[in-house]
Amino acid sequence: MSEAFGLDAGGIKVQLADWQIQLLSDVLALVEDSSDDSALPSSAYPDRPVDDADYRRLLASERHQARAADQSAMSLTLEEAEAGVYLSRGEAEAWLRVLGESRLLLASRLGVTSAVWEEDEETEELAVLHYLSWLQASLVDVLSDELPDSDSTDAGG
Repeated sequence: MSEAFGLDAGGIKVQLADWQIQLLSDVLALVEDSSDDSALPSSAYPDRPVDDADYRRLLASERHQARAADQSAMSLTLEEAEAGVYLSRGEAEAWLRVLGESRLLLASRLGVTSAVWEEDEETEELAVLHYLSWLQASLVDVLSDELPDSDSTDAGG
């Protein structure tokens, strides 16, 4: 499998095959349809139910808006990924968040509960989970190697 993400003088580039774009579009639809709030603590204020309800209500709204913005950023850039498109740092980070959330959601739906899930019998769903893991790791690698900011000064000047 060729690398989906690359780094050059133009920045962070994503280029995907048609099947990868279709798969990620399907994954985006799965995440968009999810109202899962498993990332929220089970109870922020266990002894104060009214405060806990307010906390969850306020956080859920903010989280929903942030998720929608991330999904929109990924969706818009995904449409151009077959030809190759450069991502801003913010768009790349949105991709990371969506990929991470997608992995958690899919793992939860598959009942993956341990780190040894890779040893399970390979199914289509686990193959998608493997792919999302690989894709996220590829993007993390590129972001780790990202060129320094253009406004940073070098020691010689």
